[in-house]
Amino acid sequence: MALIELSAIERRFLLGDTTVNALAGLNLHIDSGEYVAVMGPSGSGKSTLLNLLGLLDRPNAGTYRLEGRDVTTLSPDEQATVRSTRIGFVFQSFHLVPRLTAAENIALPMTLAGIATPIAGFVAMIGAVLVVRKQFPGKRLLEALMMTPFAVPGTLIGISYILAFNVPPIELTGTGLILILCFVFRNMPTGLRGGVAAMSQLDKSLDEASTMLRANSFTTARRIIFPLLKPAITTALVYSFVRSITSISAVIFLVSAKYDMATSYIIGLVENGQYGTAIAYSSMLIVVMLSCVLGVQKLVGARRLRRQDRVLNDLRTPPVLQKESA
Repeated sequence: MALIELSAIERRFLLGDTTVNALAGLNLHIDSGEYVAVMGPSGSGKSTLLNLLGLLDRPNAGTYRLEGRDVTTLSPDEQATVRSTRIGFVFQSFHLVPRLTAAENIALPMTLAGIATPIAGFVAMIGAVLVVRKQFPGKRLLEALMMTPFAVPGTLIGISYILAFNVPPIELTGTGLILILCFVFRNMPTGLRGGVAAMSQLDKSLDEASTMLRANSFTTARRIIFPLLKPAITTALVYSFVRSITSISAVIFLVSAKYDMATSYIIGLVENGQYGTAIAYSSMLIVVMLSCVLGVQKLVGARRLRRQDRVLNDLRTPPVLQKESA
């Protein structure tokens, strides 16, 4: 049984009063494991053929069988299911998601980054607690492994994710989940280093006092450690969010027609010579990033100023001595 089989495929387009036959009587047979390259001059129908094979277009006549199944007459929802599970399609240039508005296209990568950021921060803070406060065999190895994403090129990560999650039992290629996993893996070291640096400044006597009051490790972390680490955690989260939004080296291999990133879309615009639209999207991205950074800087800076003011007031207030009665 052929993996792909086209029989008498025809595709016609109307240009004004003229009918253009992009494909006429096309027959194609591709077996599993076979590599096929389609070559030809501009206008010969290469893109039309690939759009038909990727179920992005429908033929006017003929039959398309994928793995023995006739997919020519499937409904749009059924074709979308086949595309997401059985077909990998890399576009020549990156496109917006057609079913979303311009604002929703901008919000889509922010949503993915917003989901990945707290997950990366939570994993990083747990790792920081283990590295600083706990003693166990292999602690240095664990710390080194958690810092590995900084040393691995993004291109290698993107290709590795495609190879790892493109086959059963875990097929995530083309989904938003694979982008979220990539963001978590890439940004976890940022939170880890920030958490380790902040926790190293906390007195261990706080943990000992909590233990003497019969609090377990979870309660100590929730009621004492994490509140004191809030500025460091907030800064690490914002940095991870900004880094996720502006990443390109890894996600350029993982984006799909349904889940695209602003950075990959901007590159596609530049490649097509649409510099005005690329500048507009870049400006919007810069405004969002600056808003996040300035907002956190104001929040954390105000917290530090209030803390300094309390210390200065305590130093300026003379101690009150009470005379003991005879």
